[in-house]
Amino acid sequence: MSDQSPLPLPPPPRTRIKFRVSDGRTATAEFASSDTLDDVRRLISSSLHLVPERTEISQSSPARTLDHTLDKQTLAALGLCPTATLLLCDWEERRAAAAAAAAAVTTTATATATADSDEEIAADSWQLISSTAYIRIYAVLVAALALTLALFLTPASQ
Repeated sequence: MSDQSPLPLPPPPRTRIKFRVSDGRTATAEFASSDTLDDVRRLISSSLHLVPERTEISQSSPARTLDHTLDKQTLAALGLCPTATLLLCDWEERRAAAAAAAAAVTTTATATATADSDEEIAADSWQLISSTAYIRIYAVLVAALALTLALFLTPASQ
């Protein structure tokens, strides 16, 4: 009789999750399919340095937000196995960054508008002066041409 030892259990299925942070960073991590969304939030906090309470986790396909009510569900139950891409956004940080960028753009636009106004006024003044001078020169040339034509085309009296 052969001595049969029990076969080792296969490892639990793994899931690979790619994270895309709203600031442009990306990261990839592997989890057991029995891990929960709360485990994912802990990794987001420790590795990506995002505040879990303020970070929105969403998925684009199917489009949905994974809120805190789902934290105790497994990744398999959430349909994130074998792979998934999660979008991470800290809305408070995004709003602050957008406000700072808007303030910088407004300040730059105001400074540029003032500078452009002074430059435009100088350019417009020069154009006006130049245009007036060119019109006068053109008028003198036309008058000189007309006088020249009149002299050459007039028959000589005998």
